[in-house]
Amino acid sequence: MAERGPWGSLMWWALECYLKGQIGKALLLYMRAAELGYEAAQSNAAWILEKYHSEGICLGKAGLCTDVERHQRAHTLWRYAAEQGNEHAALLIGDAYFYGRVSCTPLEQPCCVSIMDRFVQWPFYPNVLAAKKNL
Repeated sequence: MAERGPWGSLMWWALECYLKGQIGKALLLYMRAAELGYEAAQSNAAWILEKYHSEGICLGKAGLCTDVERHQRAHTLWRYAAEQGNEHAALLIGDAYFYGRVSCTPLEQPCCVSIMDRFVQWPFYPNVLAAKKNL
């Protein structure tokens, strides 16, 4: 039971803070647990960044996060969670690429295309295979 490890107390503390309305403190605790590799913390921190964007809880390079910094930080956390098997995070990554909230640099383009294909088409993969057979 990984939840009973030392980072489990971080998660409980973060949840308690969130339920008390201490969103900034909850985000910091979830971010710390996310750095330790805990998938639930990665998705929770990304969710808080997306949900509470107008409340100024995200700190960036020069004070509060810009929208770009916040989207990039949330996207990174969603990607880490998706790589650990979180299907909802994979869907949100696909949405971010599809709607243009995240883009690839020219150096990342070949890798990025395969990532976009994987996350955007993944929920429809059986249908894609069926369509290829019919061609």
